Order: sequence, then structure tokens, then C-alpha cells
Amino acid sequence: MKIRIIKGQNEGQVIELGNAVFTIGRELDNKFIINESGVSRHHCVLRFVGDEWFVEDLNSSNGVQVNGVRIEHGQPLKPGDVITVFSHEFELLGDGDEVPARPQSEGKPAPEGSRRQAASADSGEAFLWLKIAALVVILGLIVFLLVRILRTPTIGGETVQTPAEAVEQAQTGEPAAPQILCIEPPEDAPQDMQATAEEDVEEPNEPAVEAPAPPSFQANYQKPAETKEQPVRTEGSMLVESEPSGARIVLDGKDTGLKTPGYLKRVRQGRHRVELSLEGYEDAYFQVTYPDNLPSSPTRLRLSGGSLLVKSEPSGAHVWLERRLLGVTPCLVRDLPQGRYELVLRGPGCEPHKEKVTVSEQTGTAVEVSLTKVLGNLELSTIPADCKVFVGSVLYGVTRSQGGRNESAPLYIDNLQAGDVAVRVEHVSGVALNGRLHIPKGDTLRKTIDLKLPTHRAELQDGRVIQGRLLEKNQAGDILIEPIGQQPERIFNPQLASLRELRSDEIRSLLEESRKSNPSIGDGGSSSSSGAMEIVELEALLNKSSEEEFNASKTGKQFRLVGKPQAILPDKGNVVNIFFAKHIKCQVADLSPEEKDKLMHEQPRIVVVGICAGIRDGIVTFRNCALPGDFD
Repeated sequence: MKIRIIKGQNEGQVIELGNAVFTIGRELDNKFIINESGVSRHHCVLRFVGDEWFVEDLNSSNGVQVNGVRIEHGQPLKPGDVITVFSHEFELLGDGDEVPARPQSEGKPAPEGSRRQAASADSGEAFLWLKIAALVVILGLIVFLLVRILRTPTIGGETVQTPAEAVEQAQTGEPAAPQILCIEPPEDAPQDMQATAEEDVEEPNEPAVEAPAPPSFQANYQKPAETKEQPVRTEGSMLVESEPSGARIVLDGKDTGLKTPGYLKRVRQGRHRVELSLEGYEDAYFQVTYPDNLPSSPTRLRLSGGSLLVKSEPSGAHVWLERRLLGVTPCLVRDLPQGRYELVLRGPGCEPHKEKVTVSEQTGTAVEVSLTKVLGNLELSTIPADCKVFVGSVLYGVTRSQGGRNESAPLYIDNLQAGDVAVRVEHVSGVALNGRLHIPKGDTLRKTIDLKLPTHRAELQDGRVIQGRLLEKNQAGDILIEPIGQQPERIFNPQLASLRELRSDEIRSLLEESRKSNPSIGDGGSSSSSGAMEIVELEALLNKSSEEEFNASKTGKQFRLVGKPQAILPDKGNVVNIFFAKHIKCQVADLSPEEKDKLMHEQPRIVVVGICAGIRDGIVTFRNCALPGDFD
């Protein structure tokens, strides 16, 4: 069996198939190489199975067609079938077929692909003969014009005006000088003919004027200016990339001295072989054709046998094998013997991670690990905006307004230590709230803190003025406003004379006046100890109850106490004992240094939530206590 190339490179070539496997593709190990981007590395294969030839698509991108129909699996072939591989077409020939002529079975219509090829060939041949005929006509016309131009014809013994003379007459407006045609008899002519000729010629009375030489056609002919052909671009640059980068680039067997990604300059037109080599990876090679077929994407390198590549997210983690540091991710390890190992990855701000790997001499091993962060993030919004945000004692930023909304735009704080952190939110008016927030590991806590500050001043048609926190404003202009320490009040638009935002100094003055008239009101206009038991109330309960009655009715229940600490003493570990009185003790754990310092020096009124452990040795103890803060 043979195949003939009827379209593509080397058109008309006949290739013997024999009984071997015949592969077609872009790689160099194929029997027939098509270096085009639309052809896969191993596109298709022709096999001789039993007594038939089959063509099989090797999962190519653009597929294989037989007689114009795309095949899905192996397709049997017969002489005359046309196989299409991207831009190339091949015709299958039998062993007895003559090479110049394409076989056609008698009484059997040719395949669709063959008919298309024949029609295309006939139309191409007719068009060729048409061009030849047109060229012959044009050449004949050119020869005719040249003969007419270079020849000086006479009609009836009179001189005919040449084209050059006609041009001169048209330019000067005067007729060209006449040409005198003198005919002398030959020397061997009879005497009477010579005499007759002499008698016929009369001497003129005026001296003879020598006729000017006939104008030369070549003198008027201007040679067209020679046009320089544009030089064909035969050299240029080419970008070579690899994944990973850093591979040595060899072009046509010569080391370029460059590493990927690199620009190869002065690349000559034509086919070239590019080789890439990187320690720990198998060498890669491919062919390019400049400038038609250049690499469009980085070449992916494969790990060589015995190599171990360790990556992590985030990168920069230390890779340990027992007490030996192998490197920092991403790292390539090549000196480990074949076997199984347990690696430990320690990344900045991440928990240690153990990973079991296998090193093989036959194939490379790649490991990618996602590390768990011990840090977290905080996304904090405030009502209203323009609030300073402190975490611990560090100022992290100021919340900003977002176009007329009460709630501010979020302030994003990343890489905080996971766990409970002390947070302070301070408005520009001086009002502040303190509390604790729990930052999750490797995640983001989204929190909105409402300082419950008065924000607006409403003047009514009846002359009343209401200052408070604007809770709602609808499209009709009706508002819902909450005065400090009072219930919200709805005001309809017809009742409203004006509405404006309060300035920071107005908010501060309004809060000071409210606290003077009602000491239970907190900084934000409400009591942070709402629902809590005052220490004096607890002391009264202890005085009127016996120890047995108190323990029986109160042990194991949760209390919310508010008061001013009298003493703060350390206990075991990170536990602190807060004494509100000699016989009332609250045990609080995991206080930050800032919170301890504030309790020991400022000693403000605080709220403590804990579980009553009963009275023992005359002291009532509350365990597992926490300071909920103003916004908990």
C-alpha cells in the first residue's frame, strides 16, 4: 500500500506504507511530520490489521476526516479514500495502482474527497490555459507596437509622419522639418537610366539647405526609473518560555547562553530545533519555523527520575526532613535515595504540616501543600463612620463614610493573631467603645459595631427640636429618629421643617448633657450594663440568704455583674482574680496586657459574665468569667 500527498507540503509525493505502523503528527518521532500549530504532537496512525488498513485518531485537537467525514475511532480504508489531517490530504493507493493517475473503480463513483480534488484540478488547469492565452495576446500586441514605432513607412512615395514627429508637433505646435528622400541609381544601371536621372534633377537657384536629421525615437524615449525591491525579512527575534523558568536554551545544537524566558535574536528564516535543559527535569525539544510557526505558550518541563518538587500555599515554607533543612518552598530536592519519607513544612504564620512522599528513580514526584494559617483577618464597619480602630494598643485605621449611609465602608485588617483580641472603636467626637473579638484561624471575621451615637437634628413645624439617632428615612421623606434614652419616634414629612447631620462637637455636648441628667446612660446613649446585677444588689442578696440557701439556688447559674473592681490579683497560669468586695471574686482568663493595665490603674466600672461556683470559706466565686465589652 502507498499514500499520495494531494494537498500540503511535498504535494504529489508517494510514500510506501509497507506493513509497518505509519504515524502522522508534529513530533519528530512520527513517520510523517507536519509542523503546524493545528496538528497535534501525535495526530493519527495508519495500521495494517489482518488484511485491511485502518486509520485511528490519537485524541487529536482538530480530528481526522476520511472522505470529508470526521472519524471517532478506527476507520477501515480502501484504495481511493482521502484522509484529511488539518491542512494536508492523503490518498490511499493500492499496490497495483499507477502512481501518476489516481485510480477510479469502474462503475463505482469516486469518493467525495476524490471528486472534490478532481474538480479542483480541472478548474485549476482551465484557469492556467486561460492565463497563457492572455499572456500570448499581450506579447503580440507589444511586438506590433514596437514594429510600428521603430519603422518609417512610406505610402505612394511620400514620407509618413512617425509617432516621434507627431509628439514633437504636439509639443511645439509646428510641423516637423520635412525629410528629403534621395534615391540614386545603382552604379551598374544602364547609361540612359543614369542620364535620365541627372536630367530630371534641376539645380535650385538658392543654396541647398541640408535637411535636419530625422528625430531619433531613442532620443525621446525615457527609460523608466528602476524600483528597488523591498528586502525580504530573513532574520528576527523569537521568545522561548518554559514552566518552570530558568531552562538553558540550545538552538540548532548551539548553546545560546540564554535561559527561559529569553529572546533569541537574529533567528534566520526557516526551520529550527530548540532544546531546553534544566537540572532536575527531563530535556525537552521541539521544532519551530520562523516566522510562520513560533511557540505560543511556555513549554512544560517534566521532572526527571529521583527528583522531588515541593510547593506550598503560601510559599516560603521551610521543608524539614527530621533535623535536616531541605530548602524553602518552592524547592527541588535531588539527593534523596529512593523510598518513603515524612516531611514537615513550617510556613510563616502557619501551623506545621506533615506530608508523606515517595521518591522513585523512574519518575519525578511533585507535592503541593496548602498550609493552615494561625493568623486571621478582621473586616470592621462602624455606625457612624469616622471612627478610629485600635487592636490592642495599635491604631490600624479610620473607618470612612460610603455615600450617605449610616454604616461606614469596611476597614480591612489582615494577619492578626488568631484568638481573642481587644478592640477599641473611638469616634471623632471622643466617644469610644471597648470589647473583645475572636479572630478565626485562616479566615476573616466580619463585624459591624454600632456606637449608638446621635447623628441628626430634626426641627418640626410646631417648633419642637428632636436630636437623636436616625434609624430610617423612606422615599416619602418620613423619618424614624431615636432620641437619647427614649423610644424611637416617627415623624412624617409634612411635620418636618428641616433635617441635618450633627457635628462632632454637637454630638459630644449632647452626650455630656444626657449623662448629667441620667448617669446610667453610657457613652453611646445606652447602658452597657443592661440586664446586669449591680454588686450592691448581690451583697444584699448574700446578707438575707444563708450560705446553704444561696448555694442551693444559685450554684451553676450564669450571672452578669457590673461594678468597680477593688483589687486584681494573679492566680494560676493566665487566670486573674478580680475582687469587687472582700467576699466577691471573679476569675477571668486570657486578659491582654492592655486590659490588665487598664483594670489595675484606671479601675473603671466593668461588666463581668461568669458561672456561680457557690460560697466557700465565706467567699462567693464566679468562674469562667469574661469581660463582654461594650459591643458584645
